Amino acid sequence: GSGEGSGEGSEARRAEALRSNDLWQFAQFSSSFVGEFEGRAEALGANGAKRGSRLSVTRADASGETPHAGWTALVSGDRSLELRPGDFRGDAERRLREDEVLGGTAANAGAFTTATRLADRLVCDVWLRRADKLLALQVAYRLADDAWRFDAAGLARLDAVGAEPRQESPDLGAGLYDPHPHLADPVVLTLPDRLTCAFPKILRDGLGVVSLDWTVDTVRTQVDRVFHRPDASLTSLEITEILADKAG
Repeated sequence: GSGEGSGEGSEARRAEALRSNDLWQFAQFSSSFVGEFEGRAEALGANGAKRGSRLSVTRADASGETPHAGWTALVSGDRSLELRPGDFRGDAERRLREDEVLGGTAANAGAFTTATRLADRLVCDVWLRRADKLLALQVAYRLADDAWRFDAAGLARLDAVGAEPRQESPDLGAGLYDPHPHLADPVVLTLPDRLTCAFPKILRDGLGVVSLDWTVDTVRTQVDRVFHRPDASLTSLEITEILADKAG
């Protein structure tokens, strides 16, 4: 009857709205991150060893396909990923290779997050681009003794190739501007260039927040990847911006 048709129409509209949002986020990701970047990466921990780092993001769209089916972004270098519009959902789950799964992904306002899961290891990425500078934070957890425990973290500080490298501030980060209520018992690292990284030592009840707080010139930005399960899904990508002199 008409009720059934109306339900089908509602489902179709919802599916179209989701596809439209996928494409919008994919376009946000492309406009912020397609390009070549190089700089240095460091392990965040006891040794803090530094090494050269490179990241390349290219579009490889298939012709003859609809944008949702044919658009693709390829990430290579320190991180290797293939991203499609349908990945830009909190509950996205796509098998990449062998048993590795790409999970919830989002992009907006120069920020990006994704995660991958391989057996007992969860890897979360949070990126932030401001002008010609890109920060890429990666935090990994491993399932051990029935708990998801912090395993490793790394940070890449990158400049767009061909751009004049921005002078980094020697000032350390000031902590998080607005610590997320779900960020429990965190590791908080205050680093040069007015940068703070924070993430939990253990994902209690699967809950986690990976945060990056960075001040560039007069603007301070905090980005949070919030998740409620250690399966690479995403609850939200939260972005807070404030003038640095008002941030306390």
